[in-house]
Amino acid sequence: MIVESIAIIIIFTVMSILFIRVKKKNYAAATAPLIIVPFFQLIANILNEYLGKVVTADIQSLIVIIGLAIGVVLIGVASNYLVGKKPKIAYILLCGSFTTILTIVFLCNNYQM
Repeated sequence: MIVESIAIIIIFTVMSILFIRVKKKNYAAATAPLIIVPFFQLIANILNEYLGKVVTADIQSLIVIIGLAIGVVLIGVASNYLVGKKPKIAYILLCGSFTTILTIVFLCNNYQM
């Protein structure tokens, strides 16, 4: 899932850059944590390519789960940039769900290889 991870990283990076260009730095900061899990999956896949049998599916999954933990913490931190209680709750629920579902997809893919 190297290509998919790179595609997700590029899409969210472009979104963050566009938000910065239109002077919406809060939105850019809110978009940035969504890059964490694909980045950690990319690292896990690259390690698997170069280290082979040393990096098993369990180690790849551990790397992705660490990425999930970091991503969720950063989503909580980024929610402080939003104004109002309802937008914060919606942001945390939607971004947390996206990050968790993406992690589940990556984990399932790690064990199918």
